[in-house]
Amino acid sequence: MLLIILMFLAGCLPPLSPKMENPSSLSGSMRKPLPAGWENKKELLAKWGTSLPTLQALIPDTSIDLNYWETYYSTEKGMRLPIKRATISFSRADPVTIINTDLHFVNVAYIYSMKNYETDHYLLESVVKKVECKPTGFPQLLAGDILRHKILMVYGTPHEYNGIWHRYKDQNTGMSIQEVDDLHLIVKQKSNKMSTHLEKAIRDMYSDEGIEYRKQLMMKNIDL
Repeated sequence: MLLIILMFLAGCLPPLSPKMENPSSLSGSMRKPLPAGWENKKELLAKWGTSLPTLQALIPDTSIDLNYWETYYSTEKGMRLPIKRATISFSRADPVTIINTDLHFVNVAYIYSMKNYETDHYLLESVVKKVECKPTGFPQLLAGDILRHKILMVYGTPHEYNGIWHRYKDQNTGMSIQEVDDLHLIVKQKSNKMSTHLEKAIRDMYSDEGIEYRKQLMMKNIDL
């Protein structure tokens, strides 16, 4: 017995089995940085903030849908501001999945001036990928397999999991993943920088300080 104890202290015996860590202690332990824009086949094709015309030129498939639309932001004073947006949608298939991709753009410059309505003012803000597993026979590839091997094993433990969405974040990107059912998965990626630009534009133009500054500029043209 004494010999076994001495061997253990000397490091001759194999270590004891590691104790399973509490998942909460691993929260935020990322292995790989999140995509800093639109990635395809592990290649970064366009960074966040890339203009809509540039993205159109990067997509070889002509079967894309381009839509312009609006959301509304309500200020503390009850004003409803139109936020100009656009989406490019397209699909691609590989041997085991069909991926429907939406590239979302926002026109921050329009908040500063309604003259800024051209397509090059629409900048890449987020990417949404809807993944569908094709019938693969036996074994059937499942959404859970993709979640484990393409997300959890690549990016590590999520910063947050609310029972539906696995959420990651770093300085560039926020990413949320949902396993919809056995065959469907949704991946959402959004630019932190573009969100900050949008918030700043609204603050610059519609906060009390921003409104007062604009009035001062207008009054420069008054000569009494």
